[in-house]
Amino acid sequence: EIAAWATPWSSMPWEIVAASEDAVLDGKVSFSRSGGVSKSVSWLSLLVPNDANIIKEHLTEFKESKYIPPSLQDSEYDWQYFEGRYDAAIRWIDENKHAIISNGPFYLNNYSPESRTITINSFDSTGYPFDAGKWEKFEQIKFPKITNVEIPNVVDLKKPLSILVKTTDSSTIHYFISNPKGETVASGIKPVDNNLSEIALTEEETSHLVVGANTLKIFSSSDEALRPDVYDTSFLVVEGQTELPTVPISQTESSSEDTSYAGILSII
Repeated sequence: EIAAWATPWSSMPWEIVAASEDAVLDGKVSFSRSGGVSKSVSWLSLLVPNDANIIKEHLTEFKESKYIPPSLQDSEYDWQYFEGRYDAAIRWIDENKHAIISNGPFYLNNYSPESRTITINSFDSTGYPFDAGKWEKFEQIKFPKITNVEIPNVVDLKKPLSILVKTTDSSTIHYFISNPKGETVASGIKPVDNNLSEIALTEEETSHLVVGANTLKIFSSSDEALRPDVYDTSFLVVEGQTELPTVPISQTESSSEDTSYAGILSII
């Protein structure tokens, strides 16, 4: 699930990445602070105008030599595509004095090291595919929640067991059942349909339980949020019984008799 949130390619354009790698290989800048100190060069920052100009120099060299990165040499694009990308990146650096280029709804417009301020503007392009407010639904995150778990008070050993789980905003549940020794005797993943899910154990699976207190732990997960909800409880496993034994409570009747007390009241 976490891998599904990753992008297949960096949000930074490939031409900026290629120019940065070429500048580091030429020994003009370094990708790390320690490398910059050891080689007496700058730690590459696409925000700094001097470093941005170094990137522009390499972009110009790429254009003049008609350089195509090895990873893109077998692509379907012709030279006009690569030349256009180089020209666009060079023009961006000339106009904005930095080389930070991304693909989101905002762009870095200005950086002032003297006042320590950064200006970010909205990328209001007519060709941008998403309208304002497109992502408002993500402002209120709906985390998965386990609202109720129906499990018998007493579970008969070696008999089928059904546990109903009610949830909200959930996609799947993960369950783990362990015996008093801490050993996991049953586990699995169940889908959630209309906020309901059922954990069904066969006779063979319940036979691995142990008479006494066993533990059930449930994780409710969602495709929309990475934080699960957790529920755990204990249940009693017996053999040959379906309900708790009734323990009689002895009642002791007590009665009190009124007792008269005589007293002498002395008034002085």
